[in-house]
Amino acid sequence: IFSPGGPEDIRLREPHEEQIAIFQPQIGAALSGGVAHVEGFALASFEQTLLIEILDADGNVVGAQPVIVQAPDLGFPGPFSAEITYSLMNPGPGRVVVRDISPAFGGNTHLSSVEVNLEP
Repeated sequence: IFSPGGPEDIRLREPHEEQIAIFQPQIGAALSGGVAHVEGFALASFEQTLLIEILDADGNVVGAQPVIVQAPDLGFPGPFSAEITYSLMNPGPGRVVVRDISPAFGGNTHLSSVEVNLEP
């Protein structure tokens, strides 16, 4: 707890596993043809929606698409799958990012990513 003064009050929190697992593509996979097949398993915090992004070596978003988690009901985890189109001029390293965006503050509630090799 942060305060301007007083004694330390440090409280430990129970660790928890990440809520987004990316199964495909795997780390180091070569993506080509302008389409990336992305699939995994996740718990999305707002209306079962995640955002998948393809980033180039400079961190620029070269492809993005929202995806709905196929869970039995709201608040439950489930599988997700999408074909994400991307546009790239030169081959190079990249990253597939899956984000659970908070509707309250617009930042990431959860984020998972894998490094890949991008080809046009």
